[in-house]
Amino acid sequence: MREAIRIRHYSIRSEEAHVHWVKAFIRFYGVRHPREMGAREVTTFLSHLATGHNVAVATQDDLVRPKKPARLPTVLNQEVVARLLDAVR
Repeated sequence: MREAIRIRHYSIRSEEAHVHWVKAFIRFYGVRHPREMGAREVTTFLSHLATGHNVAVATQDDLVRPKKPARLPTVLNQEVVARLLDAVR
């Protein structure tokens, strides 16, 4: 893993962080080898981090997230638009 990270020219700090999280992932599942695990285990681990360890939800790429309602900005209210239209010839 370190070799793959270095080939991609990541910083040493990024390398350390990636290695740390892979070790944490392996420990989370009782020292199972990552080859034995799949997307379900990754999803569970990331959800665990996001809900219990203050890790940003953005780390969870393909997970279902609550959607924020679309919010249109209110630029002019109806009264202002009416006054504006009255003033236009």
